[in-house]
Amino acid sequence: MNSTQSEISDTFFLVRAKYDYTPASDSELALRRGELIQVYGTLPSGWWDGVIEDRRGWFPSNHVVRVGEYVQESDSE
Repeated sequence: MNSTQSEISDTFFLVRAKYDYTPASDSELALRRGELIQVYGTLPSGWWDGVIEDRRGWFPSNHVVRVGEYVQESDSE
């Protein structure tokens, strides 16, 4: 899982964890069933780059279901 290969931007979509996921490495994101995840990048291999609160990492896309449309983050200054 090479983060330089993902399409990372300030646009994200929301998914909800269907299953718990225990990470196998520090670069992976732990999932708990029912958690909402902001997805910022995807890889063809099925690994997605996401954020839960202040935690960011990779997780398998087959553990989640999409629940939201794309959202564009903006500076509100």
